[in-house]
Amino acid sequence: MRRIEAALGADCDVKSPDWLMDRITKRKREVDVAVRRKVGSQILLIINECRDHKRKVDARYVEATNTKRDDVRANKAVIISRAGFSDGAITKANHYGIGLMTVKEAEEANWREWIAADVFEVRNLVCSAINIKVVLGNDDGGRRPDTMNGVTIRREDGTVVDQLPAVVMNAINEEPAARELIPETKARDVPFNIDVSAAKLRADFPGGSAQVLRLVGIGTFCYRVTRVPINHYEYVTAQGERTAEYADAVFDVPGKDGLQAKLVMVRTGEGIRVTAEPMTASKANGGTTKRPSTKRPRRSL
Repeated sequence: MRRIEAALGADCDVKSPDWLMDRITKRKREVDVAVRRKVGSQILLIINECRDHKRKVDARYVEATNTKRDDVRANKAVIISRAGFSDGAITKANHYGIGLMTVKEAEEANWREWIAADVFEVRNLVCSAINIKVVLGNDDGGRRPDTMNGVTIRREDGTVVDQLPAVVMNAINEEPAARELIPETKARDVPFNIDVSAAKLRADFPGGSAQVLRLVGIGTFCYRVTRVPINHYEYVTAQGERTAEYADAVFDVPGKDGLQAKLVMVRTGEGIRVTAEPMTASKANGGTTKRPSTKRPRRSL
């Protein structure tokens, strides 16, 4: 364990042994080593099972480790054995995506690389202050309101736009050149001059109405970036044939306190489908089993 702690560094928490909650029995189960690493707002959990026996690890032990990994909600699992692994154990480990290492390999392994997670970034545009000037067209004889007091801005369908800052921020998010001006983490003042004529917004005011052409002004903006780990799976039939690959990532929805969403990618022989769904949604597997996978090459030890 000391070698693992030294290799991982201070940003990882290593406990041996550790007790983790079983999602089915609601009781804690012992694991030999648990490694936790924060990736963005999520905690990546890796469990290590160690076997100091004269006999090689067999397929049944790999199956038990796979079940334990799923039941304690670990992202990855590795078995370390002094005596090595049987052919059946290697086959099962390749099937379930369980890492296998001899003691010598564990001592020499690059643990930071092994526990690294594929991540994607959630970028949330934040505005702490904004000053907006509305530029109107001449389609109503050039009449203009004296002030914005009493002015109502409507969409083409007649609904009221009650948040002009949201219109500005959506336009910035959709324009690559505008996004490049926004810093990460530390906010700064950024001028904007946004053409909204295609949105067909109208300003209604006492005595007239005119199309909104541009939104001009300055705002204090920054991007808050959250890095979220991606979980990889495979769909397999009872005969062990892979029918699809699956990846998901759970993240906090920007601007919605307490709300989480799941980004899902499914790849089959027909192509790739990407969807976003609420955390409460569930999908039937259609007679197949979803198993954790890994993008790293699997080795026979």
